[in-house]
Amino acid sequence: AAAAAAAQDASAAAMAVVEPVAAIPTDAGAGVVGTADGGTVQSFINRLLSSAGSAVLGFIQAGAGAVMRSIQDELRVTISVKQFGAKGDGSTDDTAAIQKAVDYAQTIAGDYGAVIDFPAGDYVHGNVVISLSGIMLRGHNRTRLLKNTTTGNGIEFKAPNYPSNPNARIYRCGMQGFLLGNALANGTAGANVYFQNVQDATVTGNKYGAYPFKPFTAFRFERCTNTTYTDVKGSDATGTGVVFQECGGIFGNSNTSNACGVDGWEFDTCTGNYLKTIQGYGNTRYGAYIRSTISSSNISDQSAYYLIESWDMDSNGSHNWSINDLHESTFTGCWGSSQTGATVDLAGFAIGGTSSDID
Repeated sequence: AAAAAAAQDASAAAMAVVEPVAAIPTDAGAGVVGTADGGTVQSFINRLLSSAGSAVLGFIQAGAGAVMRSIQDELRVTISVKQFGAKGDGSTDDTAAIQKAVDYAQTIAGDYGAVIDFPAGDYVHGNVVISLSGIMLRGHNRTRLLKNTTTGNGIEFKAPNYPSNPNARIYRCGMQGFLLGNALANGTAGANVYFQNVQDATVTGNKYGAYPFKPFTAFRFERCTNTTYTDVKGSDATGTGVVFQECGGIFGNSNTSNACGVDGWEFDTCTGNYLKTIQGYGNTRYGAYIRSTISSSNISDQSAYYLIESWDMDSNGSHNWSINDLHESTFTGCWGSSQTGATVDLAGFAIGGTSSDID
């Protein structure tokens, strides 16, 4: 019994951490810890457990030539919404956390930009505003952005001071790897992602649909130039799936917008676009709606200079294609089945207004 008691006392003494840091080699002890309370091992542990702990621990990548960094420096290479409190659990409102991540990214983006990472999860959000250049949002294909309002916009990329400064622009923004939907109910207005006055935007590898509820419009672009929109698969928007208005220099490839409540695609007063391998099946009104709503005698101010390749449109309405006031454009390898509308021509195409020089 005495021996057992002695062993218990020795164990308790060992757990009481009182050894001075000086007993630890200098390169791993006092010089790194820098405590002001006598330099005990306990104080070293306390610091590891504090917010400063990641600056104490080291990290080195495997492989020849790798250099030592602190864990803190290594983790700060990537900006994650999780670092700012986002839960991604499908129920918590993550709007404030996402906006904080954006605000921080905008302070360091500079000329080289910044990427904000969204680990796999379901992020419920309201309105988030990105108003400086170089911000890219990166999901992981299983990352869902779920707008928690039925109206208004969700994620907004937009230039500040517009319209008071009509030439305001931001540059090199975009997103990839997300699923877009609504969190609480089907959308009735607004866009889940909205780009305004953005030059060199990139949107690639995204999807939208009933995740779990439907957006009204998934993507809306206004007054944007040199937009790359590729590999976006979508369906079931309650309004029009994708809208481009007063945009120029759109490059689109391998995209779908199907089974939407109004149109699959709308291009309003856009110029100089190369769009190929686009699909619009089962939309309520038109598969594709190309038009001009700005009255101008200058063709370059209207819908003009489209090169359209390999589009398949098959709507549930009277026209698969509705084309009004489009000029100097070429369609090749496109398809639209015959419909019942009185103005239909070219097997499902409705071409009207002042359209001219269309091949």
